[in-house]
Amino acid sequence: MKFPRTKNIKISKIRSIYSQAPEQCIDLGIGKPFCPTPASIKEKACAALRENYTSYTPTRGITELREAVAERYNREYNITITADNVLITCGVAEAIFTSMFSQLRKNDEVLIPDPGYPAYAAVAELLEARPVFYSLSLENKFSARAEDIIPLLRSRTKIIIFNSPSNPTGGINEKKELEKIARYLKNKKICVISDQVYHKLNYTHQPLTSLTDFLNLDNLILLSGVSKEFSMTGWRIGWALSSPENIAELAKSHLYQVSCAPSLSQKAALEALHSGSEEVKNSMLNNRNLMLSGLKKINDLKYIIPEAGLYFFVDVSAYGTGDTICQEILNTVKVITIPGSGFGKNGKNYIRLSFGANPEDIKEGMKRLQQFFNSKAKDS
Repeated sequence: MKFPRTKNIKISKIRSIYSQAPEQCIDLGIGKPFCPTPASIKEKACAALRENYTSYTPTRGITELREAVAERYNREYNITITADNVLITCGVAEAIFTSMFSQLRKNDEVLIPDPGYPAYAAVAELLEARPVFYSLSLENKFSARAEDIIPLLRSRTKIIIFNSPSNPTGGINEKKELEKIARYLKNKKICVISDQVYHKLNYTHQPLTSLTDFLNLDNLILLSGVSKEFSMTGWRIGWALSSPENIAELAKSHLYQVSCAPSLSQKAALEALHSGSEEVKNSMLNNRNLMLSGLKKINDLKYIIPEAGLYFFVDVSAYGTGDTICQEILNTVKVITIPGSGFGKNGKNYIRLSFGANPEDIKEGMKRLQQFFNSKAKDS
């Protein structure tokens, strides 16, 4: 059989590393919180199961959940929306695919962050569109900059993707840069997709900038979900938020891909949003600080201290390339890390460390990394 759409798509380096990992490795690679889903959320799903809530739901999602999502954004952002502005999806991954599939034609261009989440480019290529990469750098705290994006815009540019807080860098886009970009985009027919799945893992005392401050929802699709905030990665609930007209179009491809998001998971997500639980965020903040204390004991590494998200993106160029260092760490001290090149060319000198791991694994993993880098320093 022939698979022309997928034959040139490569399995991500994340999966490649895991396929090589020997047993009993310390896992500092996985991008999910270690902690269980909060008890009240699980109980809500169990109650729905006991009540036989196991059938299809409306394609766009149950009304109560869409209303809860809308209420969240009305409360936190300077907008007024309703359930008609919301589509419930099977995780943010499906929301990304649906948002791109619904708009892109062959040879259209999509601006994608580098380093960035690898699915963005893979989906563009599956759709025979062309990924065009804009650079993020450690020197600018991995914030997107207008001067790196605006020169890349052309007649074929249909979508710009932002991911803030970022996977893999932990960077947050600066308000002044987003404002410059939005000002340039005014009256242009370019869609901005803002992937905000890490927004609620925010360790500052300030709300993160929203693109709704600068763009109206006719040209903006916000994506998020419950996976990271409530440690619900396997429940597969995300959402897309945009104008009612845009949501109506996204719902068409969503319908023919998945029919609807899982019924029990939607009930659990509703409870999550109503609970406002910060259990996971507080655990991740403790983990971040734990990993930071370990990194500070290793010389010649460069990184930003992430103010949100789950990751340190560490420049290891003093010791080698990211690919080489990841492989050596895996082989010698049995710790899983992710090579930065898996997130784009600009990540070649980096490794990604996740502080979503169990605290005991972080402690042991950082001891092993200190041992590894200290040994490298002595050998040089």
